This record gives sequence, C-alpha cells and structure tokens, in this order.
Amino acid sequence: KMTYLSTNITPYDRKNRIDTIKDNIKKKERQIVVTTQLAEAGVDIDFDVVYRDFAPIDSLVQSAGRCNRNSEKEKGEVRVIKLINEKGNPCCNRIYDGVLLQETEKILRNVKSIDEKDVYDIVDRYFQNVKWHISDDKSNEILKALKMFHFSDIRKSFQLIENQPYKIDVFVPRNNEAIQVLKQVQDIVQRVHHAKKEERFKLQEEFDRMKGQFYQFVISVNKNKITDDKKASEYQGFFMPVIQRKYYKDETGFDDSEDDCPYYMV
Repeated sequence: KMTYLSTNITPYDRKNRIDTIKDNIKKKERQIVVTTQLAEAGVDIDFDVVYRDFAPIDSLVQSAGRCNRNSEKEKGEVRVIKLINEKGNPCCNRIYDGVLLQETEKILRNVKSIDEKDVYDIVDRYFQNVKWHISDDKSNEILKALKMFHFSDIRKSFQLIENQPYKIDVFVPRNNEAIQVLKQVQDIVQRVHHAKKEERFKLQEEFDRMKGQFYQFVISVNKNKITDDKKASEYQGFFMPVIQRKYYKDETGFDDSEDDCPYYMV
C-alpha cells in the first residue's frame, strides 16, 4: 500500500490517511509512505526504514524520529540520499539555507553510518559550527533547546522564511461535509454584511465555534496559482477564496500543474 502526505492535502484528508497508516502498522501490513517535511514533527507514525533527502542535520534527526519510534525492533534504519533535479542540482537547495546545508555536508562528508548514541555529539558539533553565522543570543537559545532535546524549537529558530507572503489560504469543497460547512460560513458572511456592529460580534462568535471544522478543509497555496491575486490577497477574517473541486485530486491534493486556478470568495 502506498500513501502520500503533504500540505497540498487538507487536514481532514491528512488525518484520515495517518489513521489508516497507523491501522496498517498495527496489522503488520507492508506499506510505503511518501511525504514532505510535514512528517518531521507532530506526526506520530513509526516505520522500519526511512529514506530522507539531504537536509540540515536537525531536519534529518526529526525524520529519524519516525523510524522505530516505538522501539518494536532492535534497530531501525535511516538512509540519507541526495535527490538531483533535471538540471543536475540538489533538490534540497530550493528548500533549505545554503549555510546549514554546507555545515551538514562538512560533518557528514566522510561518515558512513551513525549510531543513535552518537547523534547528540554530531548535532552539538553542527550547531557549534553554525553558531558563527548567527547571533550569540540565537546560538544560546538553540543550544539550550538542543540539551533539552526540544528539536521543534530548534526548527523554529532555523526557519528559512518566517512568513510566506506568496502563500494564501483557500477553502477546498472536498466532500459533502465540507460543502455543508461552507454553506454555514457563507450564511454567516451574508448576515455580517447587513448586521449592526453589536450583531457582528455575535456572528464572529458563531464562526469561532465552527472554526476548527472549517479549517479542516483549508490549505495554503501559491498566490500565482490562483486567478485575481490582488483580490485574493485582500481577504480578511473568514472571507476566503474557495477553489473548484476539480483542482483538488483525491490522491495528491491541490493540483498546481495548471497555469491558474479559478476561485470565488466566501
């Protein structure tokens, strides 16, 4: 069985797929999961073998955390490879900071294998090396998180792009449940337009109560993949672009192969 996970897939579908993966693991069924960095943190799944494209050491360690996570085997296996694009360039260069990749390359260049007991020393050396490229305060913050094994804090410190202005949230009318949720929100929006100031607060509270359900069908996409960027970028609160169902594929999620994706506003 093969499963695909990425942020192109709605949280609703990701949860269902992760639940299925866990069930298959319990049944001891052989399966392959293809995923982006999404699985590095916050996804509690366990595999015998992990193949990981080259990345900064903290990301490699996060991925390794998905291997033999529940210690059901004597030893798990994580293999680091370097994917090359059609132009002969490493794919990781498009995602991660060059300095972090360079320092990782230096440390791992002549390393054939690493035992789990040696990971701390290697990660410590990595951050000591990178420390010269960032402020002392940031270095101390990272080293403190490292000693406490708070790798999620470390990843936040090394986030390449703090915010992503080229991204925009869109609603996906994935199924009947999503369509019903959308209709409820559209009703709220219509009432807001004709409501007095004090009534708008109540309508906002009404939306807040269903916000969790609403955002189960929301994904972030590149602005240049949907039409009328200017209008889409000006939405506020729960006014949000809604893409057509045909641009969301059952297996791979949002289809960005088209030049643009028409939408309408909630």
